[in-house]
Amino acid sequence: MDGTTIQVTIFPSSLKTAENLAVVKSIPLDRVMVESDAPWCEIRPSHAGFSHIQTKFKALNKEKHDPEMPVKSRNEPFAARQVLEVLSSLHQQPLESIAELIHTNSTRVFGS
Repeated sequence: MDGTTIQVTIFPSSLKTAENLAVVKSIPLDRVMVESDAPWCEIRPSHAGFSHIQTKFKALNKEKHDPEMPVKSRNEPFAARQVLEVLSSLHQQPLESIAELIHTNSTRVFGS
């Protein structure tokens, strides 16, 4: 290799199938970053990753908009926590450890 560092971003669509989860689990954690892939790419109940999520967000239909509530089926940046929860579960490591490592990775790539 030429010394190039490759990072992989995990986002909700990465967690749709059992095969996707196996691939995500195989990626070294020091190469992983996360994103929400907002706005329309939530982790749905039909996705394999959904069973690993601990934090569920109450949301309203867009017709009942409330600025204090997320819109149903619209993914928001704060939902990146759910991606962290899936990683935590897959790697059987505490959420805080995964979050700290992801922060370190992101800082290494983008700076502080």
